Amino acid sequence: MGLAFQISPLGKSPWAIAVLLKACATSNPRIRNLAAALLRQGGEQAATAKLARLFKSTNLEIVHKAAWAVAALGILKKQTLLNLLREDDEIMRYFAVCARGYLNLQDAHDHMLCVAGQEQKAVKQTTVQSLKNIKQKSASQNTP
Repeated sequence: MGLAFQISPLGKSPWAIAVLLKACATSNPRIRNLAAALLRQGGEQAATAKLARLFKSTNLEIVHKAAWAVAALGILKKQTLLNLLREDDEIMRYFAVCARGYLNLQDAHDHMLCVAGQEQKAVKQTTVQSLKNIKQKSASQNTP
């Protein structure tokens, strides 16, 4: 299926890319991983080009969903996102900022979990409360 998708006109369609992004948010891990693999096909430059085509014909909600998927599933590397911050295209820069924000949120979550196991009671309680705040924000704002 992957090769057929890549060489078919469907693989270049912005709407096909939108469907793959929607599949990245499904609860089924097999479907999520397959969708992410199809988006990654051809390398990071190809994935960036697919997203750029989509962003030309869509709204900011889709850009946010794409940023979440890219961050959550590791579709683009951090360095690629940093490079996109220097793009001429404003939407691509906006996308990169959003994706980096989602990555930073995940990094903060991971660091707080590590600290929570090593600190005194007051620090643990504050860490747990911060993690709850991150979870609430993630559930209400960051999940597509």
